[in-house]
Amino acid sequence: MDKEYKAFLLLIKEQISTAQVRTAIAANREMLFLYWKLGQLILVHQSNKGWGAKVIDLLSSDLKKELPLQKGFSVRNLKYMRKFALEYSIPAIEKLNEASDKLRSFEHAQSKVQNIISDFVQQAVAQIESTIDEDDKSMPLGLCF
Repeated sequence: MDKEYKAFLLLIKEQISTAQVRTAIAANREMLFLYWKLGQLILVHQSNKGWGAKVIDLLSSDLKKELPLQKGFSVRNLKYMRKFALEYSIPAIEKLNEASDKLRSFEHAQSKVQNIISDFVQQAVAQIESTIDEDDKSMPLGLCF
């Protein structure tokens, strides 16, 4: 494998890896916020209906019926969501989002560096190809390989 191709392959792998990490971070952030919101909704509904209304049991059962392919809405998980919302206020969630934004900012800077490397590799390959083309023109036709 020549050096240019190795650099090209490395760049592609880094782009794929960076995109996968960004995707995972975005998905985790959304799910975390969803769980917090569901916990908040449960808290409000329980305060309106009263503790004995079995809100979580009923909700878990109905979610399983309404969304049979979805996982993660067991009684235990809904209780965890409720506790999560109870334990963490909006400022705490905002701090988690800020940390996520900072991480994304770092990844954006890393992406810029990767783009510079990509441009450099592409220019180097283009220069090599143009040099090869010029060498071919100077050779007699019968000697070109």
